[in-house]
Amino acid sequence: MADTWLITQKPSFMTEWMGLPPKESHQVLEKINLLLQDPTPDAKVKKQLKYMGGKLHRLRAGRYRIFYTFEHPYVSLLALRKRDDDTYSDDIDAEFLGGLDPDLTDGSQPRQPNWEKIFAPQETPKTPLPEPITADLLKRLRIPEVCHPRLLQNRTNFGT
Repeated sequence: MADTWLITQKPSFMTEWMGLPPKESHQVLEKINLLLQDPTPDAKVKKQLKYMGGKLHRLRAGRYRIFYTFEHPYVSLLALRKRDDDTYSDDIDAEFLGGLDPDLTDGSQPRQPNWEKIFAPQETPKTPLPEPITADLLKRLRIPEVCHPRLLQNRTNFGT
């Protein structure tokens, strides 16, 4: 039977993650899924930071580094930093952010957040125009007649 790992995170980690551009945000999501499979260091992508007490680990995610610690069954996400000269000079506490003891729960599996749903692109709601677009309105606004057919098709601020 494979080990089941659960993610816990500092609120500041989520704030940093939500502030990333979509491409980098998706890279971080892929790496978190990698941690769920096995958080132990592999000396390539996942590395134990011995100079910081041995409990802190880092994971490469493109131009960013995920700092974490783990103790079965929890992986605690502590910080997300852009890789630069000061990345490893920050003082990050290797604290454990465990959750409820799985043996004390009601037997049902603790549920992980649906990261794909959280970070999926949100469709912008379509809002109606303040007034309908008519040929008369376009003439009053001095819109060239060559543009009228396309503009007359619009029913919302974002197109149909």
